[in-house]
Amino acid sequence: MTKTTAKFMTLFFIMLFISACVSEEGNIADQDLKDIADAAASDPVDSLSEQDIETLPDEIIPEPPEKPIAEETTETLAETEDIDEETASDDYEFTLTLEKTDDSVKLTWTPFSGEFEVGGFENYKVIRSITNADPTYPGESLLKTIVDINETEYVDRLPEAGISYYRVAAIGEYKQKFHTNVESTEFPHPKETPDQDITLVAEKAENGVLLKWTRYDGEFLQYKVVMSTDHPYPKYPDDRTLETVPFQNITSYTDLTPESGTSYYAVTVIRPDRSRFTSKRVMITV
Repeated sequence: MTKTTAKFMTLFFIMLFISACVSEEGNIADQDLKDIADAAASDPVDSLSEQDIETLPDEIIPEPPEKPIAEETTETLAETEDIDEETASDDYEFTLTLEKTDDSVKLTWTPFSGEFEVGGFENYKVIRSITNADPTYPGESLLKTIVDINETEYVDRLPEAGISYYRVAAIGEYKQKFHTNVESTEFPHPKETPDQDITLVAEKAENGVLLKWTRYDGEFLQYKVVMSTDHPYPKYPDDRTLETVPFQNITSYTDLTPESGTSYYAVTVIRPDRSRFTSKRVMITV
């Protein structure tokens, strides 16, 4: 509304009020009339411009107070990544002993009694090395995985010729590990005693290198498929073992990940008395 309209309405209501008073009291003092008129003349609407009046809000609604910001809290969660942490096993009663017979080695250890920082016990890893006097898992020949914490024996029925180093690792759920002490023993090197010609053939296949050899007819324990890339006379246990074949009638093996370049392959026959001999060697280039 405009300034004039606002003032008119103010005077209108004042006159109505005066009329009501006169009708009830009969008259009104001149000074009272003057005071009323002065009040009307000093109406605060006069101090506002027309633009101010038009932009006045109908109702001023106070904004609600801001909610207090909750204090941030941080929880420490156990990490689920592999910890792969080595802790000295000397702090725990977790020790290994060996018992040697003519053709085997019995390993016995105390049950693991330590605690992992995260998670619990998962398994034992029984390992052996013929080159490293301080073997650790992983990285050495794995003989056995045992999941029962109270199963604390293992018999190596085909120990290596020469000196072998044994150890047991306790593995936690997140790969944290503890090792026992290292124990070693020695077996004499048996000479190879061939009693049959074992021929070997290598050929390229779609998925690698296919090896085929003659079946051994004598007293049998297993075949060892071995290979070398740096000399032409591979044999077990001196060179890399690709596969152990415990069945006498299985006379083939496929190397699915052959080395690029020239490789040399052989098959060593192992008898129950641990004597052995090696087949003819073959060479192939891929």
